[in-house]
Amino acid sequence: MFEDCGGLAIESVDGGVIEDVTITNIAMRAIVNCPIFIRLGNRSRGPGNPAVGAIRRINISDIVVSGARAASTISGIPGHPVQDVRMSNMHILQEGGGSAGDADLRPPEAEASYPEPGMFGPVPSYAFFVRHASGIDFSNMEIGAQKEDLRPAFVLDDVKGTDFQHVWWRRVAGAPSLILRNVEGFNIHLSPPAPDTILERVEIKRF
Repeated sequence: MFEDCGGLAIESVDGGVIEDVTITNIAMRAIVNCPIFIRLGNRSRGPGNPAVGAIRRINISDIVVSGARAASTISGIPGHPVQDVRMSNMHILQEGGGSAGDADLRPPEAEASYPEPGMFGPVPSYAFFVRHASGIDFSNMEIGAQKEDLRPAFVLDDVKGTDFQHVWWRRVAGAPSLILRNVEGFNIHLSPPAPDTILERVEIKRF
């Protein structure tokens, strides 16, 4: 049980490799930042200035969250994506309250910064912000917000190979619920806020 604290963080910025990880059966309440934070950066601190590391083959499942203040984040850096993350069987209730203008935010890359939730400042989505990633799957998820939020639930930016199956999120009239930027290999199926869609490549698309 995580309560009145930070969420789950997986971070590599000094050349470390994090791979073949399974995390399951966690309840979170009143999370002060984002429930899930996965960050691959390039601080490169250490003997010999280590090369960029890797984060790959991560399974996260059976998670219940209420009252989280910020969106979960999966972020690599240009040319070095976070790879093969599977998220399934989750119920997430965010705090919400974002504005329509927030949907157009472009958070800084901050490649060399210390990795921590909140390092990007406000993000353009209320549930998941995914940038510089490949092989990201969401399945059997329900996402809501305690306060009306005019940002989309998901923003994908520079992402290759994304699959949505049985994902539900709250949609607000007149506001986008899903934004894609520079996305390849996108598939969404049986996720009622958006129509079933298969895209080989898209520069920008809003659902």
